[in-house]
Amino acid sequence: MAKNKRSRKFIDKQVQGILVWRLLTHWVVFVLAVTIVSAALQVLLHPLAELEQQMLQIRNMLVTFLAVSIVILPLFINDTIKLSHRFVGPVLRFRGAIRDVAEGKPFRPIVLRTGDFWTDFAEELNGVLSRVPAQPDESSK
Repeated sequence: MAKNKRSRKFIDKQVQGILVWRLLTHWVVFVLAVTIVSAALQVLLHPLAELEQQMLQIRNMLVTFLAVSIVILPLFINDTIKLSHRFVGPVLRFRGAIRDVAEGKPFRPIVLRTGDFWTDFAEELNGVLSRVPAQPDESSK
């Protein structure tokens, strides 16, 4: 809708942290699966080769795979955090707007960044919150 520059990427440890954790878990499972499948294929394709030769072939194949997958893992993590910011950021803005209205502060319309998710929800929430009359906070009396 308006602003576009983000000052921080990691803004919600609970949500974004679990996404990164799940990505790392999936990556480890993928690496293990590729290792097992590679070893099985090596044995099946060359059943008469000596074990030492098979192990050398498996190692050579996996070293390249592991190097590439380790290099791209940070890119995947960074992209996951950036993508998650597009839905975590709006939720934090929604919570802040609701908290402000609940505390009796004047309503300020929620403005999301270009590319954020839930812009339609922001418009609907703006409509609802704009109808709530501002009242002084009772705790300040």
